[in-house]
Amino acid sequence: MAGKSTGPPVVVTLPEDIDFTNSDDAALSLLGARDTPGLTIADMTATMFCDSMGMRMLMVASDRIAAAGSTLRVVISPVGTVAHMMSILGLRHLLLLHHTVQDAITAHAASQLTAADNAQPPS
Repeated sequence: MAGKSTGPPVVVTLPEDIDFTNSDDAALSLLGARDTPGLTIADMTATMFCDSMGMRMLMVASDRIAAAGSTLRVVISPVGTVAHMMSILGLRHLLLLHHTVQDAITAHAASQLTAADNAQPPS
């Protein structure tokens, strides 16, 4: 799920409500945010409502971003309907979730270091 970073993180702020009327636009925003592999952050801290189409959009976007050699990390408020819905649907186990953009950046940097360490041949 982790892609190799080649540029600075790109933060995409998603709308307050994500549903069937705008989930395609949100997906396009995420998928079009990078032209090189790296970290894309979906900032949903201002998102108060996200229906099943929005949740599906996040899963599809995550898969497509990973297929392109990048990583999607999702930032949500730790409380509220979005966090509750993700917990009920089990998305906490399928998406890389964080509570702040800085947490997402730090976790990604740590995962890149771990991946680089694991790629080193043993001495």
